[in-house]
Amino acid sequence: MKEVECGPIAIALCNNGGIIAAIEGTCPHAGGPLASGALHDGVVVCPWHSWGFDTRSGVSDFSPAISIPVFAVEVRGDEIFVDIR
Repeated sequence: MKEVECGPIAIALCNNGGIIAAIEGTCPHAGGPLASGALHDGVVVCPWHSWGFDTRSGVSDFSPAISIPVFAVEVRGDEIFVDIR
């Protein structure tokens, strides 16, 4: 995973078996850097307190009431475009 800054937003870019996903890069629990966590079967695990977030839906495995934004991604050649609107 890699963290990128898009203006004021930290985004974690994830490679799920060749499918690129972009999610909010900051854990809502305690502000942990999600791009520094582990990626297991499409779930990013926060390195600080082990909360997991599905890279497709943004929903937490801790509680389905908690989620993070997921951004649309387009890959053009070697470039990755993330729609943060």
